[in-house]
Amino acid sequence: MATLNRPGNPYLKAALGTAAMPIASRPNSCSPRIARHGRMKAIGATQHSILTAAWHMLAYGECYQDPGATIFTRRDPVQAKNDAVKRLNALGYRDCNLKRCNSRELGGCRD
Repeated sequence: MATLNRPGNPYLKAALGTAAMPIASRPNSCSPRIARHGRMKAIGATQHSILTAAWHMLAYGECYQDPGATIFTRRDPVQAKNDAVKRLNALGYRDCNLKRCNSRELGGCRD
């Protein structure tokens, strides 16, 4: 499904493209998006994210507050735990009891 960019300020579009290219080219920032949709769509999505953040800062008169590296863990801790378990299983670790416990008493996960 092809999408069209709407007509607008060409100077703003060029500035956003210049800012979005290095962000979209970083290996960990947009790699799933690039793999699914291609490099240009990843750049367009990054441009949209930059523009949305700038609009919110200007509209509400606030400075940017970085949500931090733990935003997804705080937003949905159960999903974060499930993702971590899937990554451990993919690395070959067995699925041990994942109940919260004191690792000093139990000595960690044992076979």
